[in-house]
Amino acid sequence: MSTSLASQLNALKVHATSAPSQRKLASFLHEPKVASKIDIRTTYEHAKQALDHLCGMDGSLDVFHTTLLHPSKVQAQFNRALLTKDENAAFDVDLGLLLDALSPYFLLPPTHQLLEYLIRRYEIHTWNVEQILGATLCYHESPVFARLVTICDLNKYPRWAFLEAVKVN
Repeated sequence: MSTSLASQLNALKVHATSAPSQRKLASFLHEPKVASKIDIRTTYEHAKQALDHLCGMDGSLDVFHTTLLHPSKVQAQFNRALLTKDENAAFDVDLGLLLDALSPYFLLPPTHQLLEYLIRRYEIHTWNVEQILGATLCYHESPVFARLVTICDLNKYPRWAFLEAVKVN
């Protein structure tokens, strides 16, 4: 028990330097000022509609209505730093499955709505850089990929350091 608490406190300490209150709100679709005026509930509703639209094209995506986009997720407090290692691992599996399933649709606007929610709600641009860039790297020549890279926290991922140039341009 104390080991779990210690690891959670350490994760909070490490993550506190980039806590949302101390940095601009990351958004895939909007400038930070605009994004700050859009509440998470609205972002969720747009993501849910986007998932419904994508399910019309690919029924296998329907399963994500009961995982990462379940209505209970939008109301509950969620802080990745407070999750146990096992909880984070389980979350990462669900997220990886969703990102892999969305990959063929990355250039479509409904996918952008979903990514906006995942970024705003779960901070995947900070916690899951490997997964999100891995799922979208095949679109490296698109402006949409460049936009995604600009909000990703690449500092902890030397493998993706070559993308820092995209942030500058």
